[in-house]
Amino acid sequence: MDEIVYRSSNSYFADQLRHIMDKENLSIRDVAKKCGMTETSISRYLSEDRAPNVRDANWIFESLGYNIFIAKKESKRKENLRKNGSGCNDYVAYKAIKKADSDRNKISWLIDTFYRIANYAGFSIEERIVLRDKKSGKIYN
Repeated sequence: MDEIVYRSSNSYFADQLRHIMDKENLSIRDVAKKCGMTETSISRYLSEDRAPNVRDANWIFESLGYNIFIAKKESKRKENLRKNGSGCNDYVAYKAIKKADSDRNKISWLIDTFYRIANYAGFSIEERIVLRDKKSGKIYN
């Protein structure tokens, strides 16, 4: 499997997808069929009218046989995570933010895993996925 770097940008995604299509000699119809998407969606990505979210970009590239690495911009938020709005250290707020980020990352990973398993088994997920945390009762959808 070839590897590419994905950056959240309409033109970058379109360029990468065009490159793969040229390299593999694929048409829009071929890409749409392999990804389980409509030709219109693929056309919009290529014309830069629409930008995919990270999950969709990952889905498209993996369906075409490519691994992607997510290139994230470094955030100043990381540096200031321990400080509150007044600039003082706030350990309680820091723990709450870290837990919220952890939950969000765990759910994103889990949903991505569902999509990958379905794809590898020859299926696609057609409806919304709703998850309930057994401990807290919180619902994620």
